[in-house]
Amino acid sequence: MHEKAIAQVCGGSSTKGISAKLLPPFSCEDISVGESILVRGRRDTLFLTIVGEIQHFEGENYASMLTKIRELSDNPEALKYIQDSSVGEILSSKISLIPIALSRQNNVSEADTIPDFLCYCFKPEEKHIKIFYGEIDYKASWPIGYPKAQKSLKEIFIPVNIDALLRNSFAIYGKSGTGKTYMGNILATFIVGYNYCVPEEEKVSMLIFDLHSEYSLYLLDPTGKPVIEGVAKAFDEDFVVYTIDKEFTTLNPDARLLKISAKNITIEDLVICSEALGLTERFSDYAYSIEAKLRHRTGLKPLELILTKDYHELDNILKGSLDTYERNVMKANIPKLKRLAEYPFITLDEEDTLSEVLESLVRGKSIAIAFGAYENDSLAYLIVANVLARRIWTTYRELGLRKGARRRLVIFLEEAHKFLSKDVYFKTPFGKIARELRKRGVVLAIIDQRPSELDSDVRAMLWNKIVFNLSEKGDIREACMGLPHKELFEPLVETLKRGEALVFGSAISFPAVIKVMDYKKVLNIVRNVINKIKEEREYELEREKGEISWG
Repeated sequence: MHEKAIAQVCGGSSTKGISAKLLPPFSCEDISVGESILVRGRRDTLFLTIVGEIQHFEGENYASMLTKIRELSDNPEALKYIQDSSVGEILSSKISLIPIALSRQNNVSEADTIPDFLCYCFKPEEKHIKIFYGEIDYKASWPIGYPKAQKSLKEIFIPVNIDALLRNSFAIYGKSGTGKTYMGNILATFIVGYNYCVPEEEKVSMLIFDLHSEYSLYLLDPTGKPVIEGVAKAFDEDFVVYTIDKEFTTLNPDARLLKISAKNITIEDLVICSEALGLTERFSDYAYSIEAKLRHRTGLKPLELILTKDYHELDNILKGSLDTYERNVMKANIPKLKRLAEYPFITLDEEDTLSEVLESLVRGKSIAIAFGAYENDSLAYLIVANVLARRIWTTYRELGLRKGARRRLVIFLEEAHKFLSKDVYFKTPFGKIARELRKRGVVLAIIDQRPSELDSDVRAMLWNKIVFNLSEKGDIREACMGLPHKELFEPLVETLKRGEALVFGSAISFPAVIKVMDYKKVLNIVRNVINKIKEEREYELEREKGEISWG
């Protein structure tokens, strides 16, 4: 055996994982929960595992007795001598390993067995990571991070397959401040690079609902200080930035104002936003009958009517259109609906910029919608996202499966539970998109800190997950659904530090705990790839021109 053994298998089972006793001179302080460990089996088998737990194994009574000897506490040198001579022998620790995969006779597969007693464990090198996770080609496969380890493994990359990632909806979970938006920018940057490497029919447009302007302007550190430009600013040739906040254009002069015509806000949108608007419970019950009667009488949608007429005019219209109960319901909610007139991005004009946004997406541009000063305004977010999603659903349904009619689309949806929770999933256009548009090339990038609040149908559609630290048991349980040995991974999620993530699904060969790539390095990698491709294309064009001239 050439590898330096750190532990030796002393027990375990295929369902509860592997137990391995640490060997001198290694101690539990040399190992981290989430670290990748390899086990060399007896039958020419190499096992890939992840450390799920570290615990003291033997000698607790002896250690307890030593703590009572006062002379030791007063003599650090003597204490160190006892530790050095006893740890690993009289005092031992063990690690619990989660079996992930195995390699046997050049075939790699999920682990369906465990290594035998006394097999040696060791830390991986680059060649081992490549055996299990594959090579990075900077076309479909891009480096998402490094295997978590006590000592830096920053030259060993774990790839994510962007092509596989974009075939179905995926999720980025984690508490606030753990790195979800950071990861969103990394994946969006890889998608930009991917688009330069694939044929036109395989390219993907992005629609990013950018609540905190960290895609459109700058990523922020935990103190709120700008650190580095977001993906839409870094690749402004590939993105068009829209904003609902006029002041935002002073920060990004290239940003365009997003305008939504009141006629494009449907009664469904108002019902979905009823809680944020403070509408009465009865409004949802009578909304559709009220709309039908008002449109029959005036030809206008309810919101158009409310925003264009004064209270006296509205009262006359209601008297001639609705019964007494419907009229009372409407009157109780008119002041609340008139709040929407306070938003400068809602216009009474016939035309708005929604068609422009849709046309850009269909033709291959990516879009980031920055909310600027409205970043904490749930109502503004609900209105903008739902109205645009409804148009996307209609447009992509009409385009159907025709090749070349539109690019594939991935929608980055922050605070996704607002649109895909159990209560609203079947009401919102995002629910329709998730259910009906995958085969038409539209998928969701669900970004959320409360996965347990998402509807179970949504969670079942997710083929890939990137999980940062979570603390609520229900959220952890839902985030780990789909993992082999998920009950062994659940305690691990609580231990993840900022910038560490558990990644699993169809876009990565096997589950991995990673230290996320530095975003600045990601930008440099993708820019270098794009520049190289552009140079090669320019060279080919010049060569073709030369051949034509020569002829």
